[in-house]
Amino acid sequence: MKHKNIIILLVSISLFILNACSLVEMSGTMTKKTGEVMEDYSRQNDGFVGKMAGFGGRVNKAVGSAVEDVAKRGETGDLGETKSDQFVEANKTVMSSAFDAASGKTLDESKTIVEAQKRLKKLGYDSGTADGVLGNNTRIAIAQYQQSKGLEITKQLDKNTLNSLGLE
Repeated sequence: MKHKNIIILLVSISLFILNACSLVEMSGTMTKKTGEVMEDYSRQNDGFVGKMAGFGGRVNKAVGSAVEDVAKRGETGDLGETKSDQFVEANKTVMSSAFDAASGKTLDESKTIVEAQKRLKKLGYDSGTADGVLGNNTRIAIAQYQQSKGLEITKQLDKNTLNSLGLE
């Protein structure tokens, strides 16, 4: 009887987690849609309010997409082993997408960084988590890669480095 209760409890917890991820994904979708509405408003209205709506829309769309991604990664367990790891990774993803959008960084640039991080890791250079953030671990990995290939050491994903990685 004890085993049956434990199994029921584990199934219930699993269903709760999947449902929670679905709710998080829905929240991301709603945030992204709000961003789209704000951008539409911005295109139709000049002036300060229109520009701010466009800025806010860009940030909302980026954050909404990041939240959707976090929810999907949460369902597959791809955010980390512990709840603490998952919380940190989810927040890093959402915050970096907000900062990138606010600074004008495009989604394509973030995807390029993720692909470079994955390629560097595959080649033996520890760039940390493939999160699309050009952080310290990624810059160190880039510098090590550049040095090993005889490239100028810029710690950036410049054209020569991207070409060498096969990403340009």
